[in-house]
Amino acid sequence: MSSGLKTSTAAVHSWSRVPNIDEPQIVSDADMAWMLAIAADRSLSGHERTLTFVELGSGEHLLAIERILTEVRVDGMSLPMVIFDELNRWLRGYAGSTAELRLRGLLADIRSGQYQPVPAVDPTDPARTGPALRAGVA
Repeated sequence: MSSGLKTSTAAVHSWSRVPNIDEPQIVSDADMAWMLAIAADRSLSGHERTLTFVELGSGEHLLAIERILTEVRVDGMSLPMVIFDELNRWLRGYAGSTAELRLRGLLADIRSGQYQPVPAVDPTDPARTGPALRAGVA
């Protein structure tokens, strides 16, 4: 009877190690930094790109993330929602730190700029530019 108990306990123990697919996985600093570097590549100038890759190569992932987010904010580039979701999940690891406050501020600035309402365009305004707009095709 004790062998049945051991089998049962072993089965329960091995089952408890199965990951919960509903539970979000932890995103490492390195993964987050590389994800951002790829997503925001067009926002980085040559100099900023060089500094970012030096930081990535030397393991300074948090510095690279802050640099990239700062450039995205300055450039006004939008980020895909999946990146925002990953950033928010990743930031849980910095809960209560000064880095979290800085990074959440950057994210808020980027997100607010990303979702600005588009101003209405007056079709009779001669200041409109672009061949399609001047031709009346909007």
